[in-house]
Amino acid sequence: MEKKPVRRSANTFPAPDPAKPYVYPGTEVLINKFGIRNGPALERVAATLSMLRADMFRARPRPGAFDLEHLCAIHEYLFQDVLPWAGQLRLVDTEKNGSLFAPAAEIAARSRAVFALLEKEDFLQGLGRVAFIEKFAYYFAEVSRLRIFREGNGLAQRLFFEQLAIGTVFRLDFAKVAKSALHAAIHAANNGDLELLMALFEQVVSDVGDVWEPGEITCSPV
Repeated sequence: MEKKPVRRSANTFPAPDPAKPYVYPGTEVLINKFGIRNGPALERVAATLSMLRADMFRARPRPGAFDLEHLCAIHEYLFQDVLPWAGQLRLVDTEKNGSLFAPAAEIAARSRAVFALLEKEDFLQGLGRVAFIEKFAYYFAEVSRLRIFREGNGLAQRLFFEQLAIGTVFRLDFAKVAKSALHAAIHAANNGDLELLMALFEQVVSDVGDVWEPGEITCSPV
């Protein structure tokens, strides 16, 4: 299968300020297809539309190789209605809540290294529960640490791993844990501590025969 090129260097959206290419001048509001200049209003619209897209994706997952191109395609699908840069790699360096993420110039190379290792480990197939949770936490943390997109990383990443789990004997349900707890665990993981994340994933991960039925994979908004 021919891979879709990852869009990185060329903006396909208006960027009036090269230093802050994602926001309207004088604001912190993301440039969007609706021209909304109010942050909370944009968040509500983005959450609603991306969750509708997530439901559609779960009902009919798009095939992919579980690599960088696959994750970009998921992000583009989820946010195509709102963000003109959906699916494009982050162009600027960033930090959040004291966590520094991969420099923009290194995202592609570092992402490919992570996904190549995931492929080498057979996409976590054939593992027992303990080993699966350990590996799942490791790769989830590695992808989080990259922060591949300017925004929308959380939902795209969760959907990516939920689809990945379909190839194993486990299923993921992030609705079982509070968003605040997940964010705290990810913050700790970004600083090298996976214990909280693994503890949360004990709740997120279930065996195929437990509670899951097709179409019941769940996500939470960004």
